[in-house]
This record gives sequence, structure tokens and C-alpha cells, in this order.
Amino acid sequence: MAVSFGTGTPSEGPGGTDAGVSPDRRLTLDELEGATARGAFWTAVQNVTAIPIAFAANALVARMLGPGDYGRLAVISLSVSVAAVLTNGGTNDAVIQWGAAAHSGGRAAAVDRLLRRSLGYRLLVQVPLLTVVVLLVARDLPWQAQAMLAASVALLSALGSAALCVAVENLTARNARLSIATNVIVQASIVVGAWLSPTAVSVWAARTASGAIQQAATLVVLSPRRRRVILRPALPRDMPAGFWRYCAFTTATATLGMLVSSRIEVVALTAFADPGTVGVYAVAFGVAAQLRTPVDAFFAPFVPAMAGILEEHPALAARSLNQALRVNGLIAGVLLMLVPLAGVLVPLVYGTDYRNAARYVPLLAVAATGQALINPLLAAAQGRRQGKALLMTTVAALAVDIVVALATVPLWGVWGAVAATAGAQACEVVILVLLQRRAGLVTWTEIGRASMPYLSAAVLVVAGGSLGDRSAASVCSLLTISLLSQFFWCALIRHTSSRETLDAAHTYLTALPHPAQRAGHVLVKLLLIPSSQARLATRSDPR
Repeated sequence: MAVSFGTGTPSEGPGGTDAGVSPDRRLTLDELEGATARGAFWTAVQNVTAIPIAFAANALVARMLGPGDYGRLAVISLSVSVAAVLTNGGTNDAVIQWGAAAHSGGRAAAVDRLLRRSLGYRLLVQVPLLTVVVLLVARDLPWQAQAMLAASVALLSALGSAALCVAVENLTARNARLSIATNVIVQASIVVGAWLSPTAVSVWAARTASGAIQQAATLVVLSPRRRRVILRPALPRDMPAGFWRYCAFTTATATLGMLVSSRIEVVALTAFADPGTVGVYAVAFGVAAQLRTPVDAFFAPFVPAMAGILEEHPALAARSLNQALRVNGLIAGVLLMLVPLAGVLVPLVYGTDYRNAARYVPLLAVAATGQALINPLLAAAQGRRQGKALLMTTVAALAVDIVVALATVPLWGVWGAVAATAGAQACEVVILVLLQRRAGLVTWTEIGRASMPYLSAAVLVVAGGSLGDRSAASVCSLLTISLLSQFFWCALIRHTSSRETLDAAHTYLTALPHPAQRAGHVLVKLLLIPSSQARLATRSDPR
């Protein structure tokens, strides 16, 4: 890759972007919501195929390493992740927000400048600093492995604009289809790395190298014009007004947010317990995090779409946000129904050394899916560029996390870590709701209606997990009750739906592949809207 620093944008003509849309044309609301629907659909398909593979690969790695080394792997991952966030300086998030707004408004030249100058920042600042951190962590590895890691870090940073371009142009659907093909290779390389050298550092090195390869594959998703743009860095200067201020807040928020998301618990358990206990908690947290990934499928495409809607169609932002919350609530409720099965499978898949991890999965899964449920509110806050408010939210959640962890982990061990995780995430949820309610984008009634499927399933999952009975009959009974509760809340949502819900559902459905459209129209008629409106939706569908 030839690298030359400049200050302008490429001289290529406008060219076409994904799906043949001119980069200089303003996007309509239907196009923004359609991109969200396609991205969410294909990301969900990716998760359906990737989660079992990742679950199996993670289980094999955990067995090969044992609880002690698996806990050390969690600590190494924490250190490098924090370093990556700090050295990036929040530029990725800022580029997505300003870039998505410019793309939705048809300002292609502004998008080009952002992508090129963010690449210049990473090459000048992030790559040297992150390479030093990585080499310090991998100082016990042979020099060949250290060189491979340094090259992987440089490649990840140099090609980082590809992932940013995917987000800015909302090409999540294409990228998800590519990830379906590459995920098997990535997970297999991690397992092979653990088999060849069953140490925490070796497994982490395999993850880093495979991530670099997957990043390079992202170039296939982009149009030829964008590929030329993102490989030509420019000096990171003359950024939009407020850009660097947003970066500063985002960096602080992301760093503290990583500590809130299980890291404080890992540190507390490392200080007050043995490495095996850290490994047990890491497995339980990992299983719970995998359960929330289908809910997160809606988040990646919704972030640039919300930025574009707030920029070009602000009057319709509340409608889009409410619809996204309802979709997330239904998905979160359905996913929590799988928690009893996860509690049974953990000791079978991960081995007897991790059998106690199954006890902690229900509450961690409820906390994880609850946080994923309000992802649309986080996207709205980012789209409104509320960097300072998001930082204060994370500070409050971190304070709750630290206080609860220090008070409970020395006494209760892993249960204290679970309590700290749940408390911090609950704090973050409440503040995000208050922020968007104050902005007039959502009401408590809408939040309650959207979250009812999740809340009913959460009560059943926590109650069932507290019984401690994991027999086949108990699991089947809990699953049946959870299923009935979801049908009840779906019927209620159907009864309380409005014409706006119909229009949004129709927009999302027509953006999906034809087989998914047919299934979606059946679900719309049965669950989301009154039958009279469903007939209108069917007649208005040109397909």
C-alpha cells in the first residue's frame, strides 16, 4: 500500500456508491431506514451462524487454557483494548457521526476528507503508540511472533478507514455477508493458536492476527472510488467545528465504559480472588454477552441512520427511535428465553472446571440484554453529539460499579462481581432514558411498552435461575412459560400499534430479501399491527 500524505481530496469523479446511489445525492428517510433494516437483517443472520461457532471455539480455548490462563487472557485483552481506545482518541466515533450526516446530505467531498484525515491520524499517532503497548505485552514471545503482532496492529490501523466507510455509508448488510464467510477462518485460527501454544499471550496474538486479516477483507465491500479514497491519508487538520471536542469526550467515555463493562470486576476478582475465579466469571460474562449479540445487530446500522435522520429529517427522529425500541424489546425478550438452555450447556460444553459459571449466567444475561435494549437511545445521544452527557453517564455508571464491586467482591466473590455489573448497567440505562426523554424523543410510556417483552422474560429467567434446578423438566417448563409471556406482549403491542408503526414496518420489510419479506408480512399481520391495518400494508406492497 503506497502511503502519501496530502491535504486535499482525490480528483476522481463522483462515481457511484453502494447500490448505484450517487454520493452527491441527499438520502430519503426510506433509504436511511431501509439501510438499517438490511443491515440489521444480515447482521442477525451473521450472528445466527457465528454465535455457535464462536461458542464452540471459545469453549475449546477455555478447555485448553484452563481457568487460570483464561483469566489471564481476560486481563491481557483488557490492557490492549484500553490502549487501543486511548490511542484512537475518539476519532472513529466522531468520523462516523460527522461522516454519516454528510453522507445522508449528499456531501461526498466532506466524507472523503474525514476518511483520509482520520487515516492520517491513525498512521501518525495511533500506530506508533499502540505498537509499543503490544510489544510490551508480548515481550515473552519469540521475535517472529512480535513482528507478526506489530504488522497486524499496523494493518488494523491502516485499514481502519474501511470499517469507518462501512459505517458512514451504512454498508452493514454487505459487510455482514462477508463476515459470514470469514468467521470460520477467524475462529479456527484462534483455536489453532491455542492448540499450538496453550498460553494466554499466544491466544491473544492469534486473535489479533486474525482480526487484521478480517479487516483487510472489508475492502471488498467498498466501491472502487471509496477504496482509492481510504488508502490515501491526509494530515489530520481543519476538521469540522466541534470534532476534536467530541473526540475528547468520546475517548473518556469509551475508556471508562470499558471499565464498566466487566473490567472493574476482573480487576476486583484478580485482587481478592484466585485466577480460576476470574476465569469462571469471564466464561459466565462471555456467554451472557453472546446472548445479547442479536439485539446488538440492530445497533451498528442504526447509528449512522439515526445521525442521518437527525441531520436531514429531525421531525421524524422520535418515530424512528420508538420503532427501534419496540424491535429491540421483542428480540431481547425472545433471547432471554434461551438463558435456561445456556445454564445447562455451560458445564457440558466448557467442562467441569467451569460448572459454577452456569449459576451466574441468568442475572448477567438479564443485565446484558437490558443494556442492549436501549441501544437506540445511545445511538440518538451520539447522533445529537451529546459527548459531555454520555461521559457523565459513564462516570456515574463507573462510580456505581466501583462502589458495589469493592463492597461485595471481597465478601461474595463472583456474586459480588455480578451485582456490580448489573448495578452499573442499570444506572446507565436509566440515565440514557432520562436524556432522550428530556429531548422529547421518547416517553416513559413508550419505554415501558417497548420493554415489556424483555421485563416479563427477565423476571422468569431470574426466578428460574434462583431455584437452581436445571433438570430437563424445569428447563422445559420455564421455556414454555417464557414463550407464553412473549405471545401475550406481542398481542398487546399489536393492539396498541398505530399507523406510524405500520408505515415503519412496511419500510423495513420492503428493504429485506424477498423470502424474508414474506415471513415478515406474516409476522406484521399476526403481531405488530391491527388486522385492518395489516390488510392495508399487504395491498400497498408493490411486490
